[in-house]
Amino acid sequence: MQSFTMLLSSTLLITVFCQIAVAQFNQCKGSDSCIVINDCARFGPHFNDPSKWSVSLKNEFRSKVCKREKTNKGNVYKVCCQQSVPENNNRQRGLDLLDLESCGAYSVDKIAFGHDAKLFQYPWMALLKPRFGNFVCGGTLINERYVLTAAHCFKNNDVAIVRLGEFNLSSDIDCDKHGECAPAPQDIPIERAILHESYSARRKVNDIALIRLAQKASYNDNVQPICLPATPAMRTKQTVYFVAGWGRTETALYSDKLQYTMLNILPNEQCSQQLLKVDPYTKIYDSQMCAIGRNLTDNCTGDSGGPLKAVSINARFVQYGVVSVGLRSCGRQSAPGVYTRVESYMDWILNHLEE
Repeated sequence: MQSFTMLLSSTLLITVFCQIAVAQFNQCKGSDSCIVINDCARFGPHFNDPSKWSVSLKNEFRSKVCKREKTNKGNVYKVCCQQSVPENNNRQRGLDLLDLESCGAYSVDKIAFGHDAKLFQYPWMALLKPRFGNFVCGGTLINERYVLTAAHCFKNNDVAIVRLGEFNLSSDIDCDKHGECAPAPQDIPIERAILHESYSARRKVNDIALIRLAQKASYNDNVQPICLPATPAMRTKQTVYFVAGWGRTETALYSDKLQYTMLNILPNEQCSQQLLKVDPYTKIYDSQMCAIGRNLTDNCTGDSGGPLKAVSINARFVQYGVVSVGLRSCGRQSAPGVYTRVESYMDWILNHLEE
């Protein structure tokens, strides 16, 4: 049965690849080498399932495919791609691709008992949208080509588009009370999603992902990157944190306007004790952090993938957490929200950034 499944999978794979492959293989140029497609990160995580690739990635395959080899498991395609380099080189390259000077300019996740944000207040906020249907998750812009979000946002969703520069979902152009208007939101196709290799939906751990946009975001007053805890100054612990999003509030399924609320960090041990009262299988890991608000101002499941952020000592907003786990008791029962601790994944993030 297993052999038949592998044979069927291989046959389907050949069929799909043939639909997008060119008649002639390419010669690799520059620093690229002809390597097995599974070793080329830009074609992940669906290396061998082109049906899940974006149009731009399919076009890139046509220009990069360099060889096809027959093995006992079927055809293996090779593509022109840079060989992997030591992680310390990747990390430095990733740091160079982050704007550490102007990110997070200081001027949730469904937010219960939150407040309307102001136009231009949180210009790094992103919304994730599948090919069909409504927005399913949030995220944050970290540079021109990458959005940080949660891995679980891709569990049952065919996320295809990232929207940047949104504020009020009910209006095409957003304006403040003074008549100042923001540029129209940017809907950018996703080139590929990079989920953490050790993400576990069952244990709700390593819940982090990167989205590479098919084209660069165009920076303006309402589209800017947030800072990450990449330097000592940005890793300074804070007392007051913020979470933001458009998700369900205590009175409505969705909020048209971007909302935010203030939260306090809860030590993991106390967080675990509180959550065990409502979920006996809860376990909090060191790579996670918890936050809780007052008067039921907790994040509610909805803007998953959004940021838990604070203002660092250099007066810039820094993202310390990614919304991961929360009670489905929005506005009715106070409980901590669980966030993926960004600092624990800085090397992973930096190693996956490309120009």
